Amino acid sequence: MYTLTSQCVIYRHFDDNDNRLTCKAFPDGIPSIIFDGIDDHSRPFVGDNGIQFEPLDEYVGFLEGR
Repeated sequence: MYTLTSQCVIYRHFDDNDNRLTCKAFPDGIPSIIFDGIDDHSRPFVGDNGIQFEPLDEYVGFLEGR
């Protein structure tokens, strides 16, 4: 058994302080297609305010090997 976790939780601009799952790209709420991992948001996505996925510094090397 395994647990899937959204890439959003290691996103540089993620904000879950208000329990609404928002970020700088999607201040009104992260679309489920991105949060659920269907789209990895490495390219522009409608409504992302020109901001795409950027991992936290401690995950940069780890993600380069994926």
